[in-house]
Amino acid sequence: MNKLTEEDYDFGDVPECELLACLFYEYMRESEAIIHEVNRVRQQFLGEMKRQNTKPGDHCRINVTLTKVTQYWGINFEAMIITTLAGGVENFPHVPWQKLSSSDKQLLRDFPQRAAQVHNENFRAENPMLVLDTTLKDPSLGESTLDTWKAKRTPQRYRKVSPPALGKFLVSGFFQINMSYTQPQLCMAFSDWLKANHPTGEEKPPERRGRNTHRDWLNALGALRLRYYCKTFTEAQTKMKLLRENTNSMFYEDRRSFNRACDAAVRHFRTLLELPEKYLPIHFTKGWQK
Repeated sequence: MNKLTEEDYDFGDVPECELLACLFYEYMRESEAIIHEVNRVRQQFLGEMKRQNTKPGDHCRINVTLTKVTQYWGINFEAMIITTLAGGVENFPHVPWQKLSSSDKQLLRDFPQRAAQVHNENFRAENPMLVLDTTLKDPSLGESTLDTWKAKRTPQRYRKVSPPALGKFLVSGFFQINMSYTQPQLCMAFSDWLKANHPTGEEKPPERRGRNTHRDWLNALGALRLRYYCKTFTEAQTKMKLLRENTNSMFYEDRRSFNRACDAAVRHFRTLLELPEKYLPIHFTKGWQK
């Protein structure tokens, strides 16, 4: 952005139903690497459409080459996001979320969820929770050794992992099910086995104290941008005071809390977009100009 507008730092009017999409969109506007990749894919789209002499209303199939930018597992998540922005939102990254057209917002409203769904489906396909074969459907299985079965049925992506390392998380063995029991009884029996053999499976991740909502992350980004464009904290505070009537808008009482928000925005940038430590937001500054 060449000029800071209120929509670049005040997200108080973003509806709840748009927060997640707005969050991804605005943080991606801060990534030079993602912007570069979106522009590169956009040029591929335009070049291929020109080559195919595509006219309005035509259907066409376009293959693009993607350069992996993030540390997300696989390519599906970022591929969906980058191709959606490149092919459907011509105003990215120049226009803030709140100034996008209704059609652009509609296209992007659930794009993080769609991308995550495709990512998760592909991840589960390559990393199945259970691999089950039974003599019920394949009687010849009874003639197989466990090593033969493992060589045949171990998921492809794990076959290069050394046996000691693989054995820490991928357990193979023999099992026998008594089909005279009901499904709830069998589920209970398997649950008991898991509790005995996988006791850490029910451990909850440690709780993080403090607020951690999508709006908080957006407000932190707004603070980062204000510090970039404002010479002093007093100047930024003057802009924040104009927002105080909106309880969803940001306001930081002092320089210390404001700077903490800016530091948080850098962490959110790397966490949300799965970017390596070397990447910083476009509007990152180490401090105030004065």
